[in-house]
Amino acid sequence: MKKRAVILCVVILVGLAGVALRIWSVNKDNEPLISETYPMGEIVALEDDFFYNGDDAREGYEVRVNSATVKTLEEFLAENGKPSDFLADSSNYTPVSHVYDVEVTIWNHNTEEDEKNIDLVNIQLMTINNFFQVDMKLLNLLYPQIDPTSFGFRVMPSTETTVHLPFVVFEHRHLTTEQIEQKPTYLLLSMYPVKKMVTVVPE
Repeated sequence: MKKRAVILCVVILVGLAGVALRIWSVNKDNEPLISETYPMGEIVALEDDFFYNGDDAREGYEVRVNSATVKTLEEFLAENGKPSDFLADSSNYTPVSHVYDVEVTIWNHNTEEDEKNIDLVNIQLMTINNFFQVDMKLLNLLYPQIDPTSFGFRVMPSTETTVHLPFVVFEHRHLTTEQIEQKPTYLLLSMYPVKKMVTVVPE
């Protein structure tokens, strides 16, 4: 009986050692996540940072957040000559209450054209318990030359561009304009190896 107990203990210890070794082998190459937060108005170099795929690193690119405003959807659409139901005919439409309009300037200092887009799927506005994404139909309303199905756009080599990014706040979050403006908010620019964010303060 004692012999079986000893064998069982050995098996358990070997199993635990195997699990520990597996955890170590998975994590040994993962560098600790470094986080950097920049103020609005400061130019942020994207360097070799990326979101989830190293091939998407945008070396030679820089971003500056110039300004931000929070508007109701109706206000935003009225300013751009569209009716309040402009988004309602979109497929899989989720009712929107507000638009968080962020103006950014993006530089591409590279001298040769590449296939990389400014990734508007992963570039998000973040708060402690919410995140907001760019609505491509609203972006296409502002810039008809941008394909609304592309979820991004390019900046030509050795040029810069200034654009307004319309992040949307959904109705089901039940947030007022004042509540949105008062939440500490950050524009997420990359995740690895450095998580880069810009503090966004609406006017």
